[in-house]
Amino acid sequence: MEMNCIGIVGLGYVGLTIGVGFASKGFKVIGIDIKKENVEKINSGKSQFYEPGLEDYLKETIANQKFKASLDFNELNSCKIIFICVGTPSKESGESDLTHITKAIIETGKIVKNMENNPIIVIKSTVPPGTTLNEFIPLLIKYSNKKIGKDFSIAMSPEFIKEGNALDDFFHPDRIIIGAYDENTINTLRDLFKIFNCPIYAVKNISTAEMIKYVNNAFLSTKISFINEIANICRLIKDVDVNDVAKGIGMDKRISDKFLRAGCGFGGSCYPKDLKALIYFAKSQGYRPSLLPSIIEVNENQAQITVDILRNALPDLSNKRIAIFGLAFKPETSDMREACSLRIINILQQERDIKISVYDPKAMEEAQKILGDKVIYATSIEKCIEGVDACIIVTEWDEFKNLEPEFFIKHMKNPLIIDSRKIYNHEKFSKVLSYFEIGRL
Repeated sequence: MEMNCIGIVGLGYVGLTIGVGFASKGFKVIGIDIKKENVEKINSGKSQFYEPGLEDYLKETIANQKFKASLDFNELNSCKIIFICVGTPSKESGESDLTHITKAIIETGKIVKNMENNPIIVIKSTVPPGTTLNEFIPLLIKYSNKKIGKDFSIAMSPEFIKEGNALDDFFHPDRIIIGAYDENTINTLRDLFKIFNCPIYAVKNISTAEMIKYVNNAFLSTKISFINEIANICRLIKDVDVNDVAKGIGMDKRISDKFLRAGCGFGGSCYPKDLKALIYFAKSQGYRPSLLPSIIEVNENQAQITVDILRNALPDLSNKRIAIFGLAFKPETSDMREACSLRIINILQQERDIKISVYDPKAMEEAQKILGDKVIYATSIEKCIEGVDACIIVTEWDEFKNLEPEFFIKHMKNPLIIDSRKIYNHEKFSKVLSYFEIGRL
């Protein structure tokens, strides 16, 4: 069992990214996934999702025999440290669904049974506070038939990588949080993480580390919904642009300018689900939060605000053709989980005989799985807006940012733009076409 051998359980966004990252740092990495098609694809040098630069690193680490994906948990036998990176999606109630991660913990426990030199299980998945202590540790003890602190140990080290910037976040983290069962585990992980030039904060217990992840995402979500609420108020006031307001308050060091970009709302695999899970957890403990539900309410309403702006400009949407630029929940990813594009499309589809054409540089394959034949899939931005009555900018891809007003005038039946990400210059666009945006009248 070698310190330089690392195991990864779950090869989704987090697992594959940190696995390839550690492999590129010279560690031997064994990645486990239960889906055969994922393992085969990964071992051929291809990722099952788009993330800038990831496939290049993946191909290099496979060629150097530093990274390998497998279906077999037994291949973790040589690993000193095993990271659990299995998804914890939301149930309908908002509660975290721990089904998949629980199965992963059980399988890991069975492997620990035959391991000799104190492996460390590190939870990277986002789980409610107390889960590791009350559920995972008992399962590991049961299925390994070993003693924690003597034969194996466990820690929680939440992951903060951002989709679209995951590799850079892995190599240059702001900080690393460790909550561990004992001091020896903390010291071992400090040794591992010293390859990163960042502060390492070892908190007093595992539950605190679990809570930090939820609070981190809840606070960032709060800033987004706050500035979106302010954006909606700014649209009531002539000549007031929320961007100017955001810049003004962002210069206050107590606030900062981060996460103060108004838009049609946040999405993705983390913020919505983690907010719902934190609300559910609080209620399960007898506390009814008031602020956290309002963050979700504001966020989900932004899609309606966007469509309302369109309706004000084009009151009768029946028999109209609307273009949607951007489907992924953010640029530089193919992920459409909880994407505001889906909420906007769902609202538009309530109109009679409306036709919706869509285009995204990376998320078209994912969109077809989700939307089926509900929309028209364009192969280019030109074909997406050819002859349309309006275009809604939903995801701020560079491909869209670089467009000039003349492009829209040339291709659209009615050059009407709803800019829900505020990527264009208001004065430049509003002079020559019908241009409306979030956060400005």
